[in-house]
Amino acid sequence: PSSTIMMVRFMSSSCFNNIHFFTSRAVVATRRAFLGNENQHHHFKQQHQQQQYRLLSSASCTNAENSNDDFFTMVKSLAIVRGSKHAESIASAAKSSLNTVSFPNKETWTGMDDVLKGDKGLDCLAKDGLAKDILATTMSRFPEEARSTAAAIFAHVENECKSFPEIVTSAQYSLGVLHYEGIGLPQDLAAAKSLFAEASKQGHGLALFQLGGFFLDGIAMKKKNPQTAAKLFKLANDRGVFQAATSLAHQYRNGLGVPKDATLAELYFKVAAEKGDPHAKVGLATLYNSGDEGVDTDFDLAFKLHTEAAEEGDLPIAYHNLATHYFMGKGTEQNFEKARQAFMEARNRGFVPACFNLANMYMQGTGVERDLDKARKYYEECADEMEAARELVQKIDDIKAGKVTDTKE
Repeated sequence: PSSTIMMVRFMSSSCFNNIHFFTSRAVVATRRAFLGNENQHHHFKQQHQQQQYRLLSSASCTNAENSNDDFFTMVKSLAIVRGSKHAESIASAAKSSLNTVSFPNKETWTGMDDVLKGDKGLDCLAKDGLAKDILATTMSRFPEEARSTAAAIFAHVENECKSFPEIVTSAQYSLGVLHYEGIGLPQDLAAAKSLFAEASKQGHGLALFQLGGFFLDGIAMKKKNPQTAAKLFKLANDRGVFQAATSLAHQYRNGLGVPKDATLAELYFKVAAEKGDPHAKVGLATLYNSGDEGVDTDFDLAFKLHTEAAEEGDLPIAYHNLATHYFMGKGTEQNFEKARQAFMEARNRGFVPACFNLANMYMQGTGVERDLDKARKYYEECADEMEAARELVQKIDDIKAGKVTDTKE
């Protein structure tokens, strides 16, 4: 549940001598991707349904302005494709569920519940599929409406389809994600944790992964429990959730709830990296850069992994570390211009230390023409989060005012 990057605080206020590669902790959930594509328990019944979804999606792009009427029309069409006998009523119920659904308070989705109970054209599998269709087809244009409508349908499925445990488990997981996000319905971390816990009892891999994140970060509980988090991540990893291997790797590397073991960290990073997890590639690369006990230093391989993570995962931290390779000439030839470009890519993606490093390059004229105005601009961008940046903004102002001697530091 936390996307916080575990950072080594590295900068002195005036030099690059202490520049470091940053380590990235796995994002404990790429929730939107999991939510929209969690197809473990449902399949389209007929090929022509997929064609209709594509038509709906294509039609949605013809009008640049989003309107609620468009959304409810799409819900109606999706319900018809699924076989609903009361598609109009489902669309009407969707209107009443916006920003109200709060599990397990049944009163908040009673309108949708009543309609679905009376719709003989939709069985439990079709209802679960309809909710996922709504998310997959409309969420990019209508983030709140799609989530609230899907949540109302998932709540009905969770409550009324107990004889189909796999479908219920899938609905519990999806509801947990929706309550964690809190978009289109109230955020409720306690409800999310409870739903993930229920789905985890049935061995749902993604739910185990999410629940592990709650224990690791202490979300919706009195304190953190990394020991339990590690157990849950191992179970999720056993069920094919490779992001869980990345989380385990970070725990072993840092000794969080498990014995510190760089060799095991390397093993788990490799498991996830081979499956394409860019966070694992960053973690593995920083492990090779630092040469933790039991792991050989390999800057060339680290550079390769950071390059792949930047290109495949579009990760700010990967761009920052790639810039550091170029800046320091480790794993590749030193190239200040490529370092500047990669720092800029990371800065454009909101990575504060990259902005600070970019400012330092202009402050000192390292690989670029010295430019105090640009340096001040970038220092100011990260001043809210870095005291050193605030100090250097003031220093530049003092230099321009003639209050201090300009020493290029």
